[in-house]
Amino acid sequence: QSIQELDDMFLGRIIAIGRANKTSIVEAERGVLLPDLIKDSLTMLPDHNNIAIDATPIVICREAVMPLSLILHELGTNALKYGGLGEGDRLHIQVSNADAPDALRLDWREHRREPLAAPPEQPERRGFGSRLIQTMVEGRLGGRFERRLDETGFHFSAHFSKDRLEASDAEFGR
Repeated sequence: QSIQELDDMFLGRIIAIGRANKTSIVEAERGVLLPDLIKDSLTMLPDHNNIAIDATPIVICREAVMPLSLILHELGTNALKYGGLGEGDRLHIQVSNADAPDALRLDWREHRREPLAAPPEQPERRGFGSRLIQTMVEGRLGGRFERRLDETGFHFSAHFSKDRLEASDAEFGR
């Protein structure tokens, strides 16, 4: 990677942190709705027409705003960097409690317009972004995640306890 690319990645992360801080401060009184947090975290993606967001409209607690923003920002940056969202490709983000009523699952699915003829090689290197995602999912939010790359695109799935993400009524004086 060139120095310019490293500078751009670092600056992008700083901007994502700043945006998450601003969101959590501005929305401190009423909380941040999950679909809004997702959209705000993906402003770097150029074509929002190919992005489908299907997220449970829960209010995210203050402690989870930054980690979730960084996870989403990193996934979006990687999609741009590694070509996961080229012309005609689609992104579907779904957050639901399909596994259990007290759990939330975040699914990020990049769909290639044209599937590859054979499975791509799985990345062996764990860079800063991979470690950042692991720290945010496992360390800060107490969740777990898996990811895979196949002929159709990149797939990321994270599982969280709902009480680690959702704001309580007491947090907003309700």
